[in-house]
Amino acid sequence: MINAKTTLLTALVCSLFFLQGCATQGSRVASSDSAKRLHEVLKNHRVDANRPIQCHGRQKAAIDCRSLARALESLTLEFPRAPDILVTTAFVQYQLGRTLDSQFTLDQALSLAQPMPEAGVLRSRIALIDGNFTLARDIVARQLRLAPDYAPLYESEAAGYFLQGRYEKALASLHQAEMLGTPSWRIEFHRGLVHQAMGHPLVACSHYTKVLNEYPKHRATKARLRLLGSQHNCYQNTLTQ
Repeated sequence: MINAKTTLLTALVCSLFFLQGCATQGSRVASSDSAKRLHEVLKNHRVDANRPIQCHGRQKAAIDCRSLARALESLTLEFPRAPDILVTTAFVQYQLGRTLDSQFTLDQALSLAQPMPEAGVLRSRIALIDGNFTLARDIVARQLRLAPDYAPLYESEAAGYFLQGRYEKALASLHQAEMLGTPSWRIEFHRGLVHQAMGHPLVACSHYTKVLNEYPKHRATKARLRLLGSQHNCYQNTLTQ
């Protein structure tokens, strides 16, 4: 059986990269020089600054992420307190599997006395993967005080609760994320995982079905529905639509 806890954490980490095309809240105070230099580096590496950087999948052939990482790391030396540069660098390092480097860069960003919610989200998830629930919780809590309207922080909070078996609190955090605009299909998928872990297969099934109503090609949801369908007569008509 697929490990629901691993699935939730993986889904949350992957969803983070769809946020990276947006400026971080901290980057609002970045200098015009650092913003200009970052734009030049991204342009030189054929990166659309308005879209998330993806070092895997369709964009892999178009972007040399190793070269991009080197260029970004040079910028961090030139602008060690530029939030936009630090966060972008950390995201690319993480996608390249350089978790320790990404962790160091994120810690550098989080040391700045300003909201850094995107950095907090990724840093907390690295901590969760390492099993350091206390650090993950502290990072999220601090960023929520600084940026209480940033929905992905509540998703990260939900992941932490989920991995500790605190399912009701996970659902409450997902509700907060939903109220702040997280796509409903993603919330429903996470709710399905939580209820499945709680031993509520039919409730989980209803949430997974809602995902496919909005996102018919979501493979992870289809896999969950097939599993529940074979074991608990879960509604499967959506799988053949």
